[in-house]
Amino acid sequence: MPKLSKRNILINRKTEPELFWAKIFIYYINRFGGFDYEAKSYSTTTIDAKGKSRSGEYPELNMQLTWVKEFEFDPNKPVTKYLHFFKENIEEAIGRKTDKYTKGKKKWDVSDIILLLQGYMSRVWANDILTSKFCNQYKSNPFRGIYYLVRPTIDLKGKEHPKNGEVLSIKPCFNFKKIKL
Repeated sequence: MPKLSKRNILINRKTEPELFWAKIFIYYINRFGGFDYEAKSYSTTTIDAKGKSRSGEYPELNMQLTWVKEFEFDPNKPVTKYLHFFKENIEEAIGRKTDKYTKGKKKWDVSDIILLLQGYMSRVWANDILTSKFCNQYKSNPFRGIYYLVRPTIDLKGKEHPKNGEVLSIKPCFNFKKIKL
């Protein structure tokens, strides 16, 4: 049995949550695209998870995940003020990853990587932000696709299931619409 090193423990702490979020996306594309992908942990500089076709019929998917920054919610403030913060935080997350991989000394080809934004706002609020006008500004983004993932609700047993999450496209790389899972 392999010895657990401090590095392996840190990698596992990072990859388990990322794999959960990748499963939300994989469930979505399998359900609405008729694919047979399975999410696999993978950790390199540019890739956090992979989608592998069980049958080998479909090409491998490379996924990079990033959190959208949270902020304090004050129920006394109008919702429109929060929509502005949500929009800024989504733009910041996309910009941060785009700059990280396409600018500076080391430039990466991210044209085969799907950027998955790990979100915390509800689908209803996300739909108010992810309008076609907002999404159009990312058509020329170098990532293959950009999707906003909505965390699943917790069931009566206190568990989250990836199939209960939601996926909203910002720069689609599949011909799906905004669909609740």
